[in-house]
Amino acid sequence: MYIPFWTRLRAREWFYLLISLLFLWFESLVNLITYLLPRVVISHCTSSTKWVFRYVLRSPDAASAKDFPPASAGLSPHVNWENLCLLQSAQSIHEMCAVFGFTATSHLTSTKDEYLLTLHRISRDIPRERNGEIVYFHHGLLMCSDIWCTMLQEHQNLPFVLYDLGYDVWLGNNRGNKYSNKHLKLRTGTNAYWDFSIDEFAMHDIPSMINYILTFAKMEYQHIAKPAIRPSSQLTYIGFSQGSAQAFASLSLNPDLNFKVKRLIAISPATTPRGLNNYIVDSLMKASPKIMYLLFGLRILLPSAQFWQNIMYPPLYCKVIDVANRFLFGWKSDNIDVIQKLSSYKHLYSPTSVKCVVHWLQIISNSNFQMFYDYNEYYLKRLFYPVEYPLPSILIPINLIYGTHDSLVDIDIMTEQLGNGRNLQVFLMDGYEHLENIWGVDVATKIFPYIIDVLKNDRRGGLLKGKDTLQGLLGDVIEEGTANSTLYSRNQRGDENREGHRKSPGGEFHYAEVSLTGLSVLDVNRRLSHSFQN
Repeated sequence: MYIPFWTRLRAREWFYLLISLLFLWFESLVNLITYLLPRVVISHCTSSTKWVFRYVLRSPDAASAKDFPPASAGLSPHVNWENLCLLQSAQSIHEMCAVFGFTATSHLTSTKDEYLLTLHRISRDIPRERNGEIVYFHHGLLMCSDIWCTMLQEHQNLPFVLYDLGYDVWLGNNRGNKYSNKHLKLRTGTNAYWDFSIDEFAMHDIPSMINYILTFAKMEYQHIAKPAIRPSSQLTYIGFSQGSAQAFASLSLNPDLNFKVKRLIAISPATTPRGLNNYIVDSLMKASPKIMYLLFGLRILLPSAQFWQNIMYPPLYCKVIDVANRFLFGWKSDNIDVIQKLSSYKHLYSPTSVKCVVHWLQIISNSNFQMFYDYNEYYLKRLFYPVEYPLPSILIPINLIYGTHDSLVDIDIMTEQLGNGRNLQVFLMDGYEHLENIWGVDVATKIFPYIIDVLKNDRRGGLLKGKDTLQGLLGDVIEEGTANSTLYSRNQRGDENREGHRKSPGGEFHYAEVSLTGLSVLDVNRRLSHSFQN
């Protein structure tokens, strides 16, 4: 006889489920006790932990700059240490941007189901020449807009780089996270407020934010302060992880967005992850994704994470994150500097709903990028097939950027789901994992130039195709890079082109002069003109 839920788990899996429940109850008890402890006791525990890390484990100490290794970008440890202190103490993206002399202006928009979402627009007092193009960034699961501004040097943060190149830069936030926690009617303490998944992100949040940005840009041009160049009627979408998946889902469900989004650049994109690294956890979650409700309730996921982050010694907190990532996903994070982790991990967590994670587990369990289904009765599940996101209906150009060691990305399945069309390009980072594509040591010298080159090609009207692309026209002059610093670009035909990059004289990074060929923009224009004349 089949008993729903009960017979889907074997005896060993029931044992692990019981252990998990006991652990969560224990964590809640410790959380409560710690919350009631006097501050002097917590300070003493923190000092003891610091001593253990410094003298026993020989781990980098956040209290001394001399303990840090030299920065990967060749800058002095002192500069990194100063920025690290400022970024760690920053409580919001406004303070994070101020570290580098930028301003993050908050904008509010509402969704059709009455959630209020916060967008951040990057600006600076230093005059610049605007190019009229708009770039929108969107974060991943359990994150917020903070993740785009955590790098220790200005040139390592892509929003700042693009702003200086003349782009209008916006950062978005999902409902329920650190910055978008308001509803016109529902309170955050109710189950109804947290009753959302990727479906709501795709149908409401993404369209609302894109429409607001384009409307504001038009209004600013007409009524506020006319820039020299008319703003574009489209924007470029840059998403990380779930932020990419939300874009795929939203573009497939809202055909009109294909006229408003010029291009989708998906960093560490995930549509149908293969599963979790740990067999026990993976099999348990695949057997019944709704176990998450039993473990974490119906509202916010990991509500105590922020509490532990605030009281734990920073290097210890980083160790906990690394251990959890390796246990669940097999990530080693070797390509992220130790000091960079102290900054980025500090701004890693932001709230989301348990239902959103249940949605991902349903996708993993069924190996299908599908909408959320809530069939309480087993016979109903057998009668209905989950509704898939119609990804082949996406018409805009897509660039996929992923690491070869990313356990959450199955690039073959993803390209098949997207239709493997002529507007799809794949760009890989050899040896990189999921988080390393935004926080890795080489993102500024490898991934950024590729993205900037793609944006520049769009500004030229996207007229170069096939053999007329920069790689096709200038393939004979592309410099070879070393094996550990090489990017590969694979288009829909399966071709692979090795691309090298160079620094400008003096070791500084001038992105306006960087292209995939390692040539200046002037050299590229000359060669293109010569090619067209022939």
